[in-house]
Amino acid sequence: MDRLLSYEVLSRIFIECQRPELALISHAFYQVSQSITVQAETLIGIYGKDKIFAETGMEKSYPKLTTKENLVIALLRRGATISIYNELYKKIFEHGWIAVIKELLHKSKLVETIQRSELNQETRIFKLYSAKPLYDIGAEEYEWVSNSKPKNYIEILKLLDSAHQIKIDIAKEHKISPEMIAGGKAKVHIHPKINYNGEYSFNNRYRYRRFENDIYPPDFYEGVINSNLLDFTTRLSPQRLKKAFALTIQLGNQKMIDFILSHSNLVQLASNQSFHEAIKTGNMKIINDHIRNKDLIQNLNTNILEYEGIKNIKVLSFGLKTTTQNENRTLELFQQFTRENKMDFLKCLLDFGLDRNRIKEEYIKNGEYLNFTLPFEIILFFYNNGLDFLHLNGKAIFLASEIGDIQVVQFLLNRGVSTSISGRCLLKESIAADNVEMARITLSKDSESHMCIQADFRFACLKGNSKMAAIILEKHKDVHKTIPNLLIDVYSRGNQSISDLLIKSGADINGENGKLLKMAIRKNDSVMIGQLAELGAFLDLSDKKSIFNATEYGYTNLVEKAVSCGLASNIETINSCLILSIKNNHYDIFCLLLKNNADPLYQKNSPIVFACGVGNMDMVKTLISMGANIRAKNDKGFVQACKSGHYEIAKLAIEHGADVSAGSYKNEAFTCAYLGRHRKIVNLLVENGADKNLIQNLNFLIACERGDCTAVKAMLDDDLQNRTLLGERMDLDENQTQRHSGIKTGDVDKGIDINYRNGMGLVWACSRGNVDLVKLLIENGCNVRARKNRPLITACRKNHYEIAKLLIENGADLAAGRNRPLTAATTQNHHDIICLLLEKGASFRNFKGISVYWSAKLSLPSIFRDILETNVPRSLLDRSLVWVFRGKNTSNLEILMFYGVSVYGKYAKTILEGFRSQLNWEIGYDYLLGKNRSSSKMSRPI
Repeated sequence: MDRLLSYEVLSRIFIECQRPELALISHAFYQVSQSITVQAETLIGIYGKDKIFAETGMEKSYPKLTTKENLVIALLRRGATISIYNELYKKIFEHGWIAVIKELLHKSKLVETIQRSELNQETRIFKLYSAKPLYDIGAEEYEWVSNSKPKNYIEILKLLDSAHQIKIDIAKEHKISPEMIAGGKAKVHIHPKINYNGEYSFNNRYRYRRFENDIYPPDFYEGVINSNLLDFTTRLSPQRLKKAFALTIQLGNQKMIDFILSHSNLVQLASNQSFHEAIKTGNMKIINDHIRNKDLIQNLNTNILEYEGIKNIKVLSFGLKTTTQNENRTLELFQQFTRENKMDFLKCLLDFGLDRNRIKEEYIKNGEYLNFTLPFEIILFFYNNGLDFLHLNGKAIFLASEIGDIQVVQFLLNRGVSTSISGRCLLKESIAADNVEMARITLSKDSESHMCIQADFRFACLKGNSKMAAIILEKHKDVHKTIPNLLIDVYSRGNQSISDLLIKSGADINGENGKLLKMAIRKNDSVMIGQLAELGAFLDLSDKKSIFNATEYGYTNLVEKAVSCGLASNIETINSCLILSIKNNHYDIFCLLLKNNADPLYQKNSPIVFACGVGNMDMVKTLISMGANIRAKNDKGFVQACKSGHYEIAKLAIEHGADVSAGSYKNEAFTCAYLGRHRKIVNLLVENGADKNLIQNLNFLIACERGDCTAVKAMLDDDLQNRTLLGERMDLDENQTQRHSGIKTGDVDKGIDINYRNGMGLVWACSRGNVDLVKLLIENGCNVRARKNRPLITACRKNHYEIAKLLIENGADLAAGRNRPLTAATTQNHHDIICLLLEKGASFRNFKGISVYWSAKLSLPSIFRDILETNVPRSLLDRSLVWVFRGKNTSNLEILMFYGVSVYGKYAKTILEGFRSQLNWEIGYDYLLGKNRSSSKMSRPI
């Protein structure tokens, strides 16, 4: 690594990564990642002292390092400079880095001045230098100080306050001779004394307010007062001292109050603000002092009741006694204290003569007192003190209901408060809030709530609140009987508990021609079906789908009911049910149907074929006893039994003369049994004359299926050596596919057909993604276009790039199966495969653009957009709109809009008028109609 990367580059890596564990590489690297000294020297070497804290400096490249206080100190001590408006200051104060601030206050920079002198009629120019603080507290941004942590705030103020005492030696620090210093003094003060009484000024350059030569931030006084820094206050101007005095009262710092009063006269300190703070904090001594000196204090308003924020009962009583009462103001206070739930304050107002009738009149006029929720204690207080006006406006009970205050609702209902006002219904709102107890109280106390009980009960049921529905039924037992199809609507929403409640309460279970039972059957809801069957629910024989579903799911009682209602007379339906009972292995239903006119020979012995496939020996024997032919349809039942591994049925079929070489292709039974690893059936077939020469070819297929290139190569190299090879699908591990014990092979002729079963080996190899195996098969003559070009289609669908390329180079058809290779790649979003196919000559225009349509329906927007960039004809774009809707693909719909597909074209019209109910994509329709498009010209989708 040392030879490849310079030490500087490696230093950067370790500084940024902060990885001390990499110290194992070398001690030097460990120093870079851990040592503050090495980090500082490295950073200065990279950026220089003047630019290290600039925007393009370490903040940009190494942001983690700017959070290290010790590193910042080390950089400052090595001469790094910070501009006055650098954001680093904000970070320093936010983190409360006291040590960094101390370091900054002792740093200075030279300012060059030019002086001229006349000597012997000659002008001589001298360069002199003076020092300017690196951190200028005279231009300090007050936000930085006020953003510091509370625990460091006062400490920072102390540092800045004492900064004017700092002296530095210019000559020593900057290494210049004393003669070059302006004024001739080497040791100078560089900071001004802070003025705590500066005024606001407007900085035109930076466009914000700041304090000129003043670090007073908004919370300066609070910090000073809470820290009892008494000496600070002695340096404030009279105006600032007034503000400090008011804030001191607000904070309740009695020590600071006494100190300020000991150094200044109350008349000079008092103001409306200090009087207001005394009222809010309940400081009666300060209040009395202000009132006592009111004639001496300029513009002082001593009317206590006119001030906001009265929080002390003594202050309120004092104000009521000593000031002239304004009835409107006392009404406002009454409303305020009502909101604040202060009963003692309310009682105080009433005791001092606040007119109860005026309160009632004001409430009746605008209801302002109850535009908020009231606790029970306040309501009880109102009634106990003659303010029984809550029944005049229904807001109170509804507000109490909204917060679930049952005690208040109960109290108001007992006093006859209405539960219906301005279209609002307390029962309905209780249901909406799922407040069962509130609904129970409403039903028991108020007759008005019963007026719309049907609608409210339906609402409760559809909302799914079974407890709510139950309490309504307790009061109105027959309410559901007057609501049509309620049970069906509830069940369709999947609410079993309310459905059961309605059924137990006598709801109509046969509404809409037995729709409830139909729904239960289609949902395969055994609980509901059993419940309905016991209650004698109506079964509609004209609804074949329900009958078929009942048979498929094995509901014998329903099928019995259907038979008793005349199912046997419908030959086609009962025979279809027979097939379904066999496919789903329901023997009881199977027997029931056969006893009731079902045909055991239906559709040329189809029942026995399916019975062999599912492996139900009882069904097979029953059908044979009724005349069914187990060898029907060219021994199809036998083949199905071998394929599914049903040994006893296969044996029975052979006993009835089944041909072991039967099937849709020759030796299908043996092939399927072998590939399915059904050993007993394989031996049975061999014993009964199955062609043993197939074994090598089947082993070859098995090896291809598992992608075993070594085994395939060995087979092709030496067939005789592998004549008994069976493959992993039988019982072998991954490294051995050359033996299958237990199968009687006898003498097997040599020879492997590379294209056995029409190239199935190559298809499986392509699916596995084994490039070497595919190449081996092609080299040995495998047909790359076998099975209608299935190898290439499979490779494109599975994203096997190298295999697809190999197949194309060996003659695979790019447009096979109506452009299926390209369609498979686009729908699976395989960009590299798409590019390969296009490069080799495939086209999206082939077969009327079918691949474009499939892409519109299923592809990711990035793929679809790339396809449209290949100069797809306009006609294909327009028609793609239909396919986008079929796939409900919002992103591709936006892309089509971007490419200018018209929302007024014939395909858009077809979608809106003809396919809307079929496609059922309202979001797309809203978009097409412009409801979700901000403008007709869209920005290009990403």
